[in-house]
This record gives sequence, structure tokens and C-alpha cells, in this order.
Amino acid sequence: MLGNRSRRSKGFTLVELMIVIAIVGILAAIAYPSYNRQVMQTRRTDAITGINEAAQFLQRCYSDYYAFNHANCTGFFPYDSAEKLYRVTVNATATAYTLTATPQGTQTSDTICANFTLNQARTRGISGTGSVAECW
Repeated sequence: MLGNRSRRSKGFTLVELMIVIAIVGILAAIAYPSYNRQVMQTRRTDAITGINEAAQFLQRCYSDYYAFNHANCTGFFPYDSAEKLYRVTVNATATAYTLTATPQGTQTSDTICANFTLNQARTRGISGTGSVAECW
């Protein structure tokens, strides 16, 4: 009686394995670009944080010295943002300034926002292909 049972293979066939690999490859091809976009967008907060910290510093200097371009105010620049993804620089006169956060390292591939700018009137700007609303 035991000899009458047919022996069935326990495992996956090569075709089944190739189908699973193809499905995983398609899912990865869809998910990876979305993941990269999300990481890039998250890293932009480093520029915004760095540029806002610099703006606060310059406003405190203006309160102390009545000039944005006082030596005690501009000697602090350029500096790297907290995550070192952006370098913040200043172009200051006595009554005005423009801060620029330039991407560094892997963030240089962000062509949507590229450089972030902020002036004493809190006017925001970017140099990339995206919109200010999208980036800020």
C-alpha cells in the first residue's frame, strides 16, 4: 500500500522562483524612486533649520550692534548645517542680509530646490526647478 503513493516534490520550481523574483524587482523599481524623493525632501529640513538659525543669529546681532554686517555678526559664516548637508553663507550690509544654504555631499543631487535663500524681510527663495511653496 505504501508503495502506491506517488512521490511529490517538496519545493519551488524554477518558474515559480523566477515569477517571485520578477514581482520583487517590479515592486523595488516602483518603490526605490519614491523612497529617494522622500529622503531628499526630508533632508531639506536641514537647510531650513540652518538658515533659520542663522537668521535668528543675525537678528540678535542687529539688536546688539544696529548692523547686520558688524564683524561680530559675519565672522560666524560660512558654517555647515546640523546634519552637514548644507553650507550656510551670508551676504550682509548694515541694513540687509541674504542667507544662502547650498547643498553639500549627497544633497547636491536635489535639483528641485537646490539653494535655499532667506533675507531680512523673511522673503524665501530657491534656485531649483521647484516652487518656493514646494520646497519651504
